[in-house]
Amino acid sequence: MTPRFFLAQSLDCGSEVILPEALTHHVRVLRLNVGASLTLFNGNGGEYSARLCALGKRTAYVQIQDFSPREVELPFQLILAQAVAGGDKMDWLIEKAVE
Repeated sequence: MTPRFFLAQSLDCGSEVILPEALTHHVRVLRLNVGASLTLFNGNGGEYSARLCALGKRTAYVQIQDFSPREVELPFQLILAQAVAGGDKMDWLIEKAVE
């Protein structure tokens, strides 16, 4: 499965983008190598396929290749309601809800 990341900036096909430090950290944790494919989206609709061009300690460069109008977000709002649980259970419930 190709990793998918949110990037809050305008994205254009053919451009090279410097990833923010937090996103670079995720790329390093996933152990992606130069040449790896990833997907970027900016919340304006659709997604962009990209390839990792360079990876440093705190910066990563990606080359945006293609745009796809595909929407993968849910078309409806999801609400999770949970009663207060006693002891350690509440921490466990929050952890599982986030996962």
